[in-house]
Amino acid sequence: MEVVEGLPPLVCEHVLSMQLMYYDNITPLTYEPPFFAPASKHILDINPQGQKSSIDIATLDTGHHVLSVTIKHPFFEQLRSHLSASTTGCERARSLTDVCSSRKKEESAAVRSEKEGKKGPPATVFHVGSNGGTLRSVEVAFLVFASFVVTKSPVVGRGRVTTREIEEYLRVSCPLEIQMEDVKHMMHQLEERGVVTPETSFEWSVSAPKSSEIAKVVIAEPDVVPLLSAQTRVELQRLTGGPGKARVSAAKSSRKRVRA
Repeated sequence: MEVVEGLPPLVCEHVLSMQLMYYDNITPLTYEPPFFAPASKHILDINPQGQKSSIDIATLDTGHHVLSVTIKHPFFEQLRSHLSASTTGCERARSLTDVCSSRKKEESAAVRSEKEGKKGPPATVFHVGSNGGTLRSVEVAFLVFASFVVTKSPVVGRGRVTTREIEEYLRVSCPLEIQMEDVKHMMHQLEERGVVTPETSFEWSVSAPKSSEIAKVVIAEPDVVPLLSAQTRVELQRLTGGPGKARVSAAKSSRKRVRA
């Protein structure tokens, strides 16, 4: 309610939208629920562009299709720009300090490992997709989390991921028990691989080409794929350019609800 009260006057802008994303290998092509119609090419083209000026209110995955409700208005893009500009200075410095501290800890762990004669990399370094053997549990967790991050790629999402989205994912959707302390190390690894780039201390941009590389690794790992939701698997297929692209329907918007 507070957000609605803070919106500038609305003229005839499309504020509230509902979309259904179907799974081609599950949902019949003839299926179309009441009050929905196949999304036009215009809607499909503007959808990625509108991600920056929209906020998802809710998403529901039924296993047959995904219903998402989004509120869209330039106000949100202005709000994000304002928050980004106001926090870039001190927060970026704090972020760099955290990264340096994390690197020092990893270097110290590597030195201790060598002195103690232990084999293998430090626990916070994830080597996947290279040895062809059975993945360690820490590598499975890394790939599961990386799958969530790369689905924010501009190819299938809005090209950014935030701390709030990560916390929500860990609380609601993550199939494994991953702590925020583990997430810090994982995000650091994704930064080093060029998958994400920190924009502020709580937001990262996601690289489309690097996300595609990670997606190819994930869908080739039989220990990881069964842990992922149907929606995530479809989006990973889209990132790799493979089959399984989703069919999208949009709610009929002949009547637009505008708050007086």
